[in-house]
Amino acid sequence: MKRYLDSEFGVRMLDICHVCRKENSIIHIEGDADYCFKCFKKMLLDELGDKNVFEYSKYVTVREPNGTLHSFLVTHRMIGQMPAWEAVEQGGEYKFSNMSFANDNGTDVVCEFLDQVLRGISSKTLRYMDPNKLRARLADKGTVTVVESEDSLLEIGFVVDGEYFSGHEFVRLLAGYEGFNLRYQVHEPTEGTLLEDEYLVPTIITRELLTEEVREIIDKYTMKRYITTDLITKFEKDFAAAELKLKIFLNGEKRREAVAAGKEIVRMINRLESDSDQFPGKLIARLEKMIFPYGADERDFY
Repeated sequence: MKRYLDSEFGVRMLDICHVCRKENSIIHIEGDADYCFKCFKKMLLDELGDKNVFEYSKYVTVREPNGTLHSFLVTHRMIGQMPAWEAVEQGGEYKFSNMSFANDNGTDVVCEFLDQVLRGISSKTLRYMDPNKLRARLADKGTVTVVESEDSLLEIGFVVDGEYFSGHEFVRLLAGYEGFNLRYQVHEPTEGTLLEDEYLVPTIITRELLTEEVREIIDKYTMKRYITTDLITKFEKDFAAAELKLKIFLNGEKRREAVAAGKEIVRMINRLESDSDQFPGKLIARLEKMIFPYGADERDFY
């Protein structure tokens, strides 16, 4: 059985889950055990159930596919009426955050957040040019976090793959791209990391185009606003593309227009009827969380 070690914090982690003794362990809880993701979720169900309003602070270690360990202080606290998760790497620069609603399922929220952390540490933006990792450049796509400078309040720095770079050092990471264009999108920290196989594909998004796309999907799968149970999965599969566009739209500078589009889409979905106990209620809740991530106060503002 292989053992992984975080030498800085003395964390020892076996490669096999302590619970099922079958799957690879990827999460270590301080003073507890090593878990695979499936057993970790079972443990949370026993501990939290569906609660999402509580105080939590523990050291959690997660393992990259290559065996590298990262230790985080994971905290859960209430910001106003919004439950917030934060994971701050100990001895490193990785930092992840997520917000949810008080009535969200607590276990699902934690698992979604830990999955965000695991994807974040596993998706690399740096490409090293020598075996000793002394020289690096940026990959042709990835995620860079803008932070306050470690040296001056008047400057900014950058975090890439959990490593801090000054402005000057970051510019050097672009060596080799002279003459190329850099196209970018700015996202909130809760949006997570661009994965290895994800790409930023240019697309035109306006309120009119987006609502018309949703209207066409609804017309395709419904009859007089009714959708049969066997078509719900196909509807949601087609709707996923429009949902992603709405998410991108909401992160842009035309947020007021995007919120108007989102509210119109929610109204259209809310008119649908089905025999399912989950549809369209679950979809509407997900859309409202996306449109108004800070809850009722933000909804009143718009």
